Amino acid sequence: MPPLLSLPQDILLEILTLLEPKDVLLLSQTCRGLHQYTLNDYVWHRLADKCDLPLDTHADLQNIPGPILQTIVTNALRVDLNWRRPISRLKKLTRVDEDTLNVHQIQFIFSQWLIVLRRSVSAASLSVWRVGHIPTPYRASFLDIPADTVPLKFSAAIQNGSEKVLIALISNTKPSGTLLSVYSVPLNSKTDDGFTPPRALSTVHRLEADGRFCEVHACGDMVAVAIFINTSAYRILFLNWVTGAQYIIDPQLSEQYTQLHFKLLPKHLVFAGVRSPSTLVLRIHDMTEGPMSLSTPDTEYEAETAIVDDYEFPADSARTSSHISLISFHSLVQRRGGDYIFHFPLRGSGHKLPSFVYPFHTHASASAEIVRLGETGRRAVWLERRWTNDEFTLMKAIFSTDERKPVVVAPLLARHTALPFELNTAVHSGELYLLEF
Repeated sequence: MPPLLSLPQDILLEILTLLEPKDVLLLSQTCRGLHQYTLNDYVWHRLADKCDLPLDTHADLQNIPGPILQTIVTNALRVDLNWRRPISRLKKLTRVDEDTLNVHQIQFIFSQWLIVLRRSVSAASLSVWRVGHIPTPYRASFLDIPADTVPLKFSAAIQNGSEKVLIALISNTKPSGTLLSVYSVPLNSKTDDGFTPPRALSTVHRLEADGRFCEVHACGDMVAVAIFINTSAYRILFLNWVTGAQYIIDPQLSEQYTQLHFKLLPKHLVFAGVRSPSTLVLRIHDMTEGPMSLSTPDTEYEAETAIVDDYEFPADSARTSSHISLISFHSLVQRRGGDYIFHFPLRGSGHKLPSFVYPFHTHASASAEIVRLGETGRRAVWLERRWTNDEFTLMKAIFSTDERKPVVVAPLLARHTALPFELNTAVHSGELYLLEF
């Protein structure tokens, strides 16, 4: 009998929770006795809770049995291993739909659902596609957006305790003003009579003189919308679609910021902005008790870098995380700045705290055309354009919160990978393809 099995059960289980998931998987292959311990619910609940890889499930991790959670974490490790290859292996390429309207924005709900906003000068549409774990993608829901509105941005999230997705859409209205529209879409199986139209839950109209909706985020049952009034007036509208409650709160930003954005998380509201050309400021507010006051942040970070022209928040996520990350690239037009990944702990306390800033390097003559940072801040993809030869390349990066581990930047695909589209025109062609790794 292995010496480990001679330990009391509670001690052995506690030891397993201190290991990395890949080590527990290796341990499970040593003998039947240890294999049984490595399927324990308590062990995998603890391991999944501290795992910083994206886990492909919208269910509460604490309600998932250990063997199923083990499979979910194993799949996440396999994707991470493939991502770390010098050239990631493309497993499948699928065309999602056929439409002549340009793709304006997309958002994944885990790997199973894809929400697509399309628009042109005279038409726009919003659709929900089932894309993951099935042979052929299909459209589960579709909304033809009225011609008197011009959609700007949307945000989507799984509604708390349901199999429905909440979609919050902000649009310009004619002749003036902005509109917030909130919809609910059931994530059910494909029906025989086609797709299910989204169900309208709420609308909020705002006149131009009262400020414009400029940014929107959804998380659980809450929607948050930024209202830009003027350069010194900025508000946040909170809407709980379940209770119908609305709040408009002044974040009381005492200084002038450029590139001001916010992010709604399960337990926090995060503001980010650039103060002077070289200081990125991040304010974190605890939302456990609700959005009643934003006058004083619970935590404030300052990141001093060479230059910060713009940055990207990570993809929306329903999971509670220990930190939030941002990514920034150098300005090719102004020939200044650098490339940085920022990591900010959410559970800090105090003001003007130092942040974790890690520089990385992209080609000096290249610009990042489209940037997406993964929900955990560990991975990023972007379309790189080399202006010296007008060459386009899909790039990837791997980051870590451990400063001892180097940042990896490399092409996502092999140089001569045959693709059914051109990278320089795909964004404006209306074609939509799904690449699985």
